[in-house]
Amino acid sequence: MNDSANIQTAFDGVISYINAAVTNIRLYASDHPQVRRQLERAHGALTQLLRLKPEITIIIIGDDMVVDQQPLTARTPSTTQFIRHLNRCAVERISFMKGVSLVELTQLAGDLAGSEKTAVRSTAAIKLGKVQVRGQTASPERRTITPEMQARIEKLGSARDLSLDRLRDLYDRIKAFKQTAVSGFEEIVQSFIKGMIGNVHPLHVLASLKTSDEYTFTHAINVCILTMAQAEALGISGRQLYDIGIAASLHDAGKVFVPDEILNKPGKLSDDEWVLMRNHTIRGARQILKMEGIPRVAFIAALEHHIRYDGTGYPQLKNWRPSLVSQMVAIADMFDAMRSRRPYQEPKPDELILGILRKDRGTAFHPILVDNFLRIVDQ
Repeated sequence: MNDSANIQTAFDGVISYINAAVTNIRLYASDHPQVRRQLERAHGALTQLLRLKPEITIIIIGDDMVVDQQPLTARTPSTTQFIRHLNRCAVERISFMKGVSLVELTQLAGDLAGSEKTAVRSTAAIKLGKVQVRGQTASPERRTITPEMQARIEKLGSARDLSLDRLRDLYDRIKAFKQTAVSGFEEIVQSFIKGMIGNVHPLHVLASLKTSDEYTFTHAINVCILTMAQAEALGISGRQLYDIGIAASLHDAGKVFVPDEILNKPGKLSDDEWVLMRNHTIRGARQILKMEGIPRVAFIAALEHHIRYDGTGYPQLKNWRPSLVSQMVAIADMFDAMRSRRPYQEPKPDELILGILRKDRGTAFHPILVDNFLRIVDQ
């Protein structure tokens, strides 16, 4: 059990026991045998899990959860109920550390079972708090670009241009149905992850469109940069950040199967053309599934990035909730698409685009992720 997906699965069992304990405390009391039995099970499972990883942190973002830096891609009744408990008590972040005791879990369950005015208390091995977005200040000041930073921007610009050539080749292989190695996408992500994240403002590194034929690749690189910046600001790092970068760079892979005359059509698309255009999410996801070593989140982002926060959009999937990664990609996708010159639109100024994001906050886009993106842009 080394990867985050297995940790999430195991942790789902832990929180199901905690949920049961919270419910029974409300029905009986914290010292009831049934409560103790559920908490002993939670403690045993959590202790075993913490032998593999000495600290596991949960971040709550609205109705979504990040476990061990990995956004949940599948929700269960247990996670939904646990998120509801934490939201009711205004807990956004909770860390479980090796050595957590049964007494500490009992206190946590008791606090979660209390009224909305009950304070949920931290302990030595259970730390609670708010999500702190990196770079966030009470009154953000715009930073001047120093010569050192300018040199870093230029270096990253060179890496970005090289990544454009790599990504074009990788997309050509996808179009030709050739085997495509994950290492190519990892190299692209690697070129940004060391120098840009946390040091250089992402807007300074975005690629400019030179020809309409380059749009798909240029756009994919920009969405990769903007999505990674969002994820990093939420505290996601390491392998999970790599996977999110790969997913963002592949989000529009299905566009290679859409004819150029539709992609670059200056006028309104016909109904049949819209069917082909919207089908790029499904075609891209299917093709990604055939690629060895590509993280599962890449398939999910390709499929979901045009599904809105309120469930509308495409593809139309009944009772479907897009993943947190897909919703970060959707914000980056919209921002870069609207600021790019296309045959059917002129580029829009950033302030206008940000105004649209604010207007669509809570309908098209996840409200907390919009706030996170606005903070990044405003740094």
